[in-house]
Amino acid sequence: MSVYHDFIGVQPDFDEMVRANKHLIMGTTLAGELQVLATQLTRIAKGDRHTCDFTFNSLRSALAEIVASFPVYRTYVAGCESSEQDARYLDWAVGVAKKHSYAADPSIFDFVRDVLAGIESAGQERGIPDRGMRLRHEISAV
Repeated sequence: MSVYHDFIGVQPDFDEMVRANKHLIMGTTLAGELQVLATQLTRIAKGDRHTCDFTFNSLRSALAEIVASFPVYRTYVAGCESSEQDARYLDWAVGVAKKHSYAADPSIFDFVRDVLAGIESAGQERGIPDRGMRLRHEISAV
């Protein structure tokens, strides 16, 4: 890091540099995957009167902010279950994402967390298969 500092002449914030580069990758190489996942989140949100006003763009932004905030490369979700450690990583990422976001309604981050964690949304009908399962699996692989 000292060689880099000497070369550019400033001391960069390493955590901010990592976040910025995660956003760069999501906006370029993984843009299609982010679009697909945001579309799935939008469909899930539309099924609940508490979340149906979340827009595609706000969900995509919240998702990108959460993914950029993960302190680990990958978490593992099997079915609807994840380890306590993975749950802590998710909570951490959501907390950091909320701090970095300019979102008018921070509850959007709670909604995305709940979908990723497999928590049934308030308006989801009983007996409908968990619509967030595939999304959680795909995000854990990103």
